[in-house]
Amino acid sequence: MLTVACVLKSHSPYSPYRLTDVVCLYRMVCEHLKIPFRFVCLSDLKSPKVPGVEWIRLNHDWEGWWSKLELFAPQTFADGERVLYIDLDTIILGDLYDIANRTEEFIGIGDFYRRPPYQQEIGFGSGLMLWTAGVEPQIHSEFQYRFRGSFPGGDQQRMESVLTRKPALWEFLVPDQVVSYKVHCRHKPPSGARVVCFHGHPKPSQVMDPWVKTLRKRFLPKVVAGVFA
Repeated sequence: MLTVACVLKSHSPYSPYRLTDVVCLYRMVCEHLKIPFRFVCLSDLKSPKVPGVEWIRLNHDWEGWWSKLELFAPQTFADGERVLYIDLDTIILGDLYDIANRTEEFIGIGDFYRRPPYQQEIGFGSGLMLWTAGVEPQIHSEFQYRFRGSFPGGDQQRMESVLTRKPALWEFLVPDQVVSYKVHCRHKPPSGARVVCFHGHPKPSQVMDPWVKTLRKRFLPKVVAGVFA
């Protein structure tokens, strides 16, 4: 069974997300992924009660995006498990079948800015990843033991620097299905888009585009007396 994962690090200036964003993403995945899956969230919160969401406790108090590296810790997922990671600032528009059923060992986003002609090769983006658990364990281990707190850049550059294999990229595997809000969707998402990545700023909650506001209103939960409705 496929595992769909996200990361929620609370009380971090680099992580403006809330529990409601986890529920929103879970509901979008339920709407658009029609194969069996389990949905997990790595977090420092103490196992909130959200129907359908399993919680994995973060082992380190790493700031913001660095907590994403715990996805590759040996105890997080069983070796051989297929994991589809989705950033919380992501909007899902359509059927995820083509994305979820790829079999490559490690897939990521082609960085929407770090690419020719600005640099020689396309950079790696981590907002939407699919991999087989157990591959590339050094993503976690080398950061934990050697580079913690001193590595420049963000998690994407960190992963890119230590990958032992060249990752497959969504833009070549499922053309036009994984797009950038800032690059491709200023007025409306292009036809055929399945996943819209809100890398950097603005976040979905900060934009006024009618299509974004309509989708968020549909999937964001209401909280009544501490219970999601």
